Amino acid sequence: MHKTTVATDSNRKNSTTKSKLPARELRTWLKKHRSWNHADWLDLLAELRKKNCSILTDSPEGRDSIGRFLEKNREK
Repeated sequence: MHKTTVATDSNRKNSTTKSKLPARELRTWLKKHRSWNHADWLDLLAELRKKNCSILTDSPEGRDSIGRFLEKNREK
C-alpha cells in the first residue's frame, strides 16, 4: 500500500513562511536605524513580509516580538 501526500495551499504556505524571529535581518536593520518612526516600522514589516515572515508581520503577537527585539537590541 502506497501513502500519498497532497500538498494543499495551507501546507505550502506553512512550509515557506518563517515563524522564527529573523534576528540577523533585524540586527542589520538596527545598524541603519538608531531610532525610527511609524513609516520606518511599516517599511520594516513590508520588507520582512517579502522575506516570507508573514506569520510574524501579520499577527499582533509577531509584531510585538519584533518590536521587543528591536527595543532590547538597539544601541542607546
